Amino acid sequence: MRQLVCFLLLLALTGCSKDLVQHAYLKNYTLGEPQTVHIGEPIIKIRDIYREFDENHPSVKGVCLEPSSDFSVSAKYTERFIDRSLKVSGSSQKQYPFNYVTKINNAEYSVFWIGSENGKDYGLLIDDNGKIFTGYAFVDNHDSSSMYLLKDVVLDPANTTMKITKKSTPCSGFNNYDSDDITIGDNNLELIYGGINNVTISLMYREYTWNDLARPSFFQNLVYETGAKEIRFKDFKIEVLELSNEKIVYRVLEDKLKDTTLRRDGREWQTIEKARKKD
Repeated sequence: MRQLVCFLLLLALTGCSKDLVQHAYLKNYTLGEPQTVHIGEPIIKIRDIYREFDENHPSVKGVCLEPSSDFSVSAKYTERFIDRSLKVSGSSQKQYPFNYVTKINNAEYSVFWIGSENGKDYGLLIDDNGKIFTGYAFVDNHDSSSMYLLKDVVLDPANTTMKITKKSTPCSGFNNYDSDDITIGDNNLELIYGGINNVTISLMYREYTWNDLARPSFFQNLVYETGAKEIRFKDFKIEVLELSNEKIVYRVLEDKLKDTTLRRDGREWQTIEKARKKD
């Protein structure tokens, strides 16, 4: 475990194919795996990115992090002079995507994204022994992503560690990448859970442009029968496992989103770059 950060850093830095660009869809779910979200949180969240293709990058090679046990983290932090609360949990039955390596006071930590709460995505840090580092956390509130100093932290159990595992396919999960390393596409969307009444399930669909501006004409309120076992919308097929006015437990069965690799001198990539320069 002591070589965890070194191993991940090596993977992240070695070997790029300069003539290729990877088009990837970053998701807050894994196909076929049960998920739970509460009212106001996204059932589906997609970030559409293009980045320089690196065949050795952990996300391409399917590197994931797996907890030694179920765990929870609660803490407080200050955002824009306002005290906030952070509360997330992890499951030993799930795998979490490695994102990148960051440095604090000359010490290196690996970052992985644990999930969403109250419309925000949270990233936790681990040290070179794989132990969760409770000094700081990343918070992505859609408008920006920043690292915050934590206080009043409770990690339960306190000895939780993360270990490397490998999958035959990339480890899914909503990731954040430094804006200098990527180009954002236009297929960014959320499907948000709005609760139920005696008759309907309420969802809200919205899309965002590459620069995180909400598209007014791409908001849609959706309703489905409360007894529905499946929800279909666009290319998404969602199985409903449990439903209440507090939360929904579900599985995304289909999304028809496939990662691809483009040639840098190809027409599709040139069109994307030209549009960004124009804006």
